[in-house]
Amino acid sequence: MVEINRAYETGAEDRLQELLEAGEGLESVEIGGSMSAEALLLVRRIAEAKRRLAGVESEIEEITASETYKLKLRIENAEAIGIDLFADLIGQVDRQVKKARNRLEHLRGMTLAV
Repeated sequence: MVEINRAYETGAEDRLQELLEAGEGLESVEIGGSMSAEALLLVRRIAEAKRRLAGVESEIEEITASETYKLKLRIENAEAIGIDLFADLIGQVDRQVKKARNRLEHLRGMTLAV
């Protein structure tokens, strides 16, 4: 608490920031010394906002790492150069299905011959 008050009084924003990030004294701070209730509330709000911001940044990283997001980017890039990515993907799937059916028919023919 004393360090928080000292940092606040001297305007040592970097030190106050370090104390905020470390969480020193914030849970047991009593209003006293020269730190006003308004300043204390502001410090706590800043700390909470930073925690929420870190959570949002984490969610953004998770979303941008997802396969769905990567597909979205592929579609946007393809559209930008005039390619219908969905049509291409459907064509690929159709070819794979046809190939699998042909293989199945071949295997069925081999089974009947035996």
